[in-house]
Amino acid sequence: MTSIKTLTRSTPSWAKMDATLKFQICHGELGNCCWTDELDDTNKNDFELGNMDVWDSQAKGLGACEGFVIPSNVDDLRVYIKHTSEDAWYGQTIWIVTECASLDIPINEYIDNRDYYEVCSGDVSPVHLREIVTKTRSSPDWSKMDDQVKLQICNGKLGCCCWTDVLNNPNKNDYELGNLDHFDSAEDGLGDCLNFPFPSNNADLRVFMQHSGSDAWYGEKIWIAFQDMDYNEMEGFEITQAIDNDEYKTIKN
Repeated sequence: MTSIKTLTRSTPSWAKMDATLKFQICHGELGNCCWTDELDDTNKNDFELGNMDVWDSQAKGLGACEGFVIPSNVDDLRVYIKHTSEDAWYGQTIWIVTECASLDIPINEYIDNRDYYEVCSGDVSPVHLREIVTKTRSSPDWSKMDDQVKLQICNGKLGCCCWTDVLNNPNKNDYELGNLDHFDSAEDGLGDCLNFPFPSNNADLRVFMQHSGSDAWYGEKIWIAFQDMDYNEMEGFEITQAIDNDEYKTIKN
């Protein structure tokens, strides 16, 4: 875990506070938890109306939660807030941020009088990649190819990524003019991206393509579909230039 973010409501006027909070974050077996220290940025007034505050260091109180490991496929995250005085706080949202994901949790009640308040418990399962679809341009004639491409797909930071194998459907000719090609299995080359977890359907995707060979490909669009979704429910990523030789190009950054 890299940080905790809090958003204080803009109304009512008493939503802000001059007190501090502590967080406990748990997953899996009881005991697999961390506690923050009291969250306090000494360089500013925290928990003001409408303000987002970021707690991302020991100096700001992240405590034992700095570097706390939350698996990418966690499905039982539990988050608790400990209030430390008698000045109520009415938050709107908190975010638990890791290297690979950011989980936003709405707050539905105010907290006061040294309460210990549960804000998240239960299923926070990620979604898993299940299909990649490519479309080859209809023109010019050289848009099609007989060579190979692989994709690297990242959630947020480079490093939280998967690589496909060579995307190739063994039952048809891929990358023909104007064609849609579907890759949805290990046999089609999804590689490590098959069932790779992402925090939500709206994940901050970054997509890169690696070409091999001397037959250029000029695609039109790429779609990435998660579980229980059809590819055309997803926003496709436009391809704006051809890729050739051993180029590595950014499709979406």
